[in-house]
Amino acid sequence: MIEKAIRTSLYIILVLSFLLGILLWEKLDREESIVESKSFNLVYSPVFPKEQNIVLGSWVEPKYENNEEFQGFTLYSDGTAQSINTELLDYKTWEIRGNKLSLWLDEDMETYEIEKVSPEALWLKVGESVFKYKRLTT
Repeated sequence: MIEKAIRTSLYIILVLSFLLGILLWEKLDREESIVESKSFNLVYSPVFPKEQNIVLGSWVEPKYENNEEFQGFTLYSDGTAQSINTELLDYKTWEIRGNKLSLWLDEDMETYEIEKVSPEALWLKVGESVFKYKRLTT
């Protein structure tokens, strides 16, 4: 009985998160105030200055196989990270140096160039690919 209530609660949270993601995605498509990050210089510190909080929080993008589902990650102020709706990636920690964001998995690390950043959008580049994340708000 309790397991069914927990599953139902998790399903409701998932649906609400999905709907909020859609609303956020549409709002950000109209957003034009994205800041170029070529001079962006963040280095993770457990005591994160207020002006650097822009990267903290949850960031999502549409899944490749289904644009109605989202995947992404959450960056916490203590340097830990958590994957959102990904089967293969399980992020543990993160760090920013200069305009590079590094996300650690169990034994591997992925590093992205921060292409653009604003309170609502985070664009990460690897090679020629640019991943356009939008902030997930609850």
